[in-house]
Amino acid sequence: MTATLINGMDHIEFDAIIAGKYTLKVQNAKKRGIHFDLSIAQFRNAYRRKHCAYTGAVLTFERGDLPQGQLPRNYATLERVDANKGYTIDNVVVISHEANSIKAVFENPAPGSNMNVDAAIRMFAKIAEMKNK
Repeated sequence: MTATLINGMDHIEFDAIIAGKYTLKVQNAKKRGIHFDLSIAQFRNAYRRKHCAYTGAVLTFERGDLPQGQLPRNYATLERVDANKGYTIDNVVVISHEANSIKAVFENPAPGSNMNVDAAIRMFAKIAEMKNK
């Protein structure tokens, strides 16, 4: 019996998707001047995660009927925990596209904005505190 991975894919389907994602990620990192030091085996193992490392949401590789360039909120993406460091085994996790997009807003604030990751943490802690009163 063949083990199923994300969304019930067998290992051949999974490996085909991973090979494509790996190639694109290596090319993208090189183009952006970001250090990339993950073997395809490490990359594959990271993507075996079925839940977002940040939110716990169930991950998918299915794009559905969305227009080109758009991804579902729970689409699996490889994230650098520290955006100032490269793609290394100790600096990557697989998370949802939605979580990655939200984190990017705070890591790359608009010009003149004071909203960074630390400010966002303080803000969300305050929101939680106020809701629990």
